Amino acid sequence: MPISSPIANAPYQSSVKPWKIVPKVSVSIITYNHENYIAQAIDSVLKQQVTFDYEIIIGDDCSTDGTREILQTYQQRYPDIIQLVLHPKRYDGVPGRLNNITNLYACRGQYVALLDGDDYWISDNKLQTQVEFLDQHPEYVLTFHDALVISEEKDFDSYNHSDEFAFLQSKDSFIHRDVAERWFMQTSSIMYRNKILGEFPDWFWQVYSADYILQLLISQYGKIRYFSHLSSVRRKNQNSFSVLYNQSLEDNLRRIKEIKILQQKFEYVKTSIFFRKRLARYYYRHAFLLRGQKSYLLSTLYLLKSFSTNREYFLSKNSFLKKFI
Repeated sequence: MPISSPIANAPYQSSVKPWKIVPKVSVSIITYNHENYIAQAIDSVLKQQVTFDYEIIIGDDCSTDGTREILQTYQQRYPDIIQLVLHPKRYDGVPGRLNNITNLYACRGQYVALLDGDDYWISDNKLQTQVEFLDQHPEYVLTFHDALVISEEKDFDSYNHSDEFAFLQSKDSFIHRDVAERWFMQTSSIMYRNKILGEFPDWFWQVYSADYILQLLISQYGKIRYFSHLSSVRRKNQNSFSVLYNQSLEDNLRRIKEIKILQQKFEYVKTSIFFRKRLARYYYRHAFLLRGQKSYLLSTLYLLKSFSTNREYFLSKNSFLKKFI
């Protein structure tokens, strides 16, 4: 597979070795400062009851806690299963993007299963179930399942991922248009057919939501199957990627740019009410970030952009205006 120049120029360390037999599944784990969670994630993979060969590819984005040492210990214990892609520094651009892409390119299996380093699986048959379905249904390119959402935050009540999406109670098959109209798949539940995309498009380096973009790209080639059983756990906490990297003007502008790119590249995203509301939200947030810097004229401009993009969202934040509009 061709390698983009940003990858070719990155001095990362990889322990990935040639396979005599291509594994059926590659489990791609992305991690950064997950010292307290990564062992549970890896163990949940090693507990899988399967009838095929699999590999675990773990990309560490230069963790500063004890994550890397834990990874190296596991790799020494399971050298034929666990392969590491270790980055020596944090790179410019979208945080974690190089780590994500190098890991996916390193996956050699027929199928790829995704797992975030602070999540874990709770069904020992998860991989077997998804592999058997994809083997028997070539018209499907991706499968996902329900997940339990937990948090260490005070007074947080755990819930099922499907609780946020009522349509998952009555529908189990989806197409590209469904994916383009809104996000609804939990990352650590996904397994997809490998090698159907080739090289990632250049604009992939500019977007934050790599996992969602991956869903958009893959769903263009076939259908998606949903399994209603709980097979994974997602941790939702203040150290998550979305919280850490969405607090500044620069990061918020990247979110705005991402949606505009998606609207240009995918017709159904362009017409999606969900994404218009999302764009209005980022415009609105940007206005208040600018106001915090006393840039009042630009702040007003972004408030107007928020209103013109999705009036309903804007008025939900400014209910007192409803009687005037």
